[in-house]
Amino acid sequence: MKEPDHRLRQAAAFDAERGASKLLWVRRGSAIVMARGVVQIEAAPQWLADTIVRECVLLRAGAAWEAGRSGWVALTALDTARWTLHPHADASSRPTPHRSLPAA
Repeated sequence: MKEPDHRLRQAAAFDAERGASKLLWVRRGSAIVMARGVVQIEAAPQWLADTIVRECVLLRAGAAWEAGRSGWVALTALDTARWTLHPHADASSRPTPHRSLPAA
């Protein structure tokens, strides 16, 4: 059975009341732009030696955050909030540049 595709392919806006949480899959290079409120972002986890590390950021209205790695990102509204997720374009959807081979 094929896994459902939960990744966004175009920008999407989200609203959240204070205390609400949202878990989103983001691709590296995707951006979250705040329209209003304050959101706490916990980035996708990363292994460092034998420890899991998660970047934690507070994002206020007018600010933006870019995902440094692909994975699940947790967003928690610390106030009534609205943000837009701008997914990074899939590399396979971009045209491949033509490369010439070096002369022999």
